[in-house]
Amino acid sequence: MLSKGRAGDQIIFLIVMILMGLGLVMVYSASALVAEGSRYQVSSFYFLKKQALYVGLAIIVLLAASAIPYQWWRNKSYVILITSFILLTLVYIPFLGKRAGGALRALKLAGFSFQPAEFAKFALLLYLAHFLTKKSALIADMKAIFLPLCIVFSISLLLILKQPDLGTSVLVVAIAIAMIFAAGARKRHLIGFGLLSLIVFIGMIRIFDYQRQRIEAFLDPWKDPQGAGYHIIQSLSALGAGGWFGLGLGQGIQKRGYLPEAHTDFIFSVIGEELGLVGTLVVLALFAIFIWRGLRISQRSKDPFARSLALGITCLIGLQALINMGVTVHLLPTKGLPLPFVSFGGSSLIISALTAGILLNISQHT
Repeated sequence: MLSKGRAGDQIIFLIVMILMGLGLVMVYSASALVAEGSRYQVSSFYFLKKQALYVGLAIIVLLAASAIPYQWWRNKSYVILITSFILLTLVYIPFLGKRAGGALRALKLAGFSFQPAEFAKFALLLYLAHFLTKKSALIADMKAIFLPLCIVFSISLLLILKQPDLGTSVLVVAIAIAMIFAAGARKRHLIGFGLLSLIVFIGMIRIFDYQRQRIEAFLDPWKDPQGAGYHIIQSLSALGAGGWFGLGLGQGIQKRGYLPEAHTDFIFSVIGEELGLVGTLVVLALFAIFIWRGLRISQRSKDPFARSLALGITCLIGLQALINMGVTVHLLPTKGLPLPFVSFGGSSLIISALTAGILLNISQHT
């Protein structure tokens, strides 16, 4: 456990460790048969071994970030932001970019792949926390606050939307609105910023057919049960089959070639089928406690930068978790966002661990 942590530190640290442990178990349960199938033809332990490596790296990152004074990140915010722009651009170089989930969103170097959009989320909230703190006296000034932010966010979001990755873009904008609102911005400015973002997203839905199909599938998944609506129908089937206490660990049916992305975006559905409603409520409760503790740390922080950064990190983890779970239970259109700390994948796991570690360090100064 953390040597200098207070009660808040211990609770968040424990939640993160529980979620990563649960992720290891469920990734193996959801991927063992898929790994041996015709698509991959590898050992049933293939994804488990990779996830175990990611978890090990994530724990190192978590502990290191919790030991680094959070002020250090403020001094590096511009460097990190520019680095995120470069990484997002490198995706479009033919021999570096790699398709993941139907989108050109990953970099492949030395046999390892990394999704720059995950790093960009952290870079943007870090920059935003620094910028809002620096310009706190001018928060009501449209030109001083919103115009610079629109330029920075437009660059990053255009690079992310080009992949295309609408889910990450929606998440980033939601986090930005929450942080700007908490900083004391005028409501009419926030409404204008939100309307502008909404217009852009509507345009993206009209431009890209797959986004429009996702919206149509959300409204009526049975209209195209073998196409756009297939994911959500299989997800609901898994959750419904689980009942109160589930079919038992490893006994799920939908992961056996029926539910796509069972070990990544739809791992919450596998949890529901094998551990039942009780299991899903436990996961929901863990994230709810994480959000509560994160907001508590933000509220108790005396440093405006720490307060803003803690809020951004809490929104990043909390909103992404709620969006992922909302998609699986048919409350939101399919977004392609992983469940933090639980879904298979190194990029999301390590960035989530990094942000959680920073939150732990902030809590040591409250």
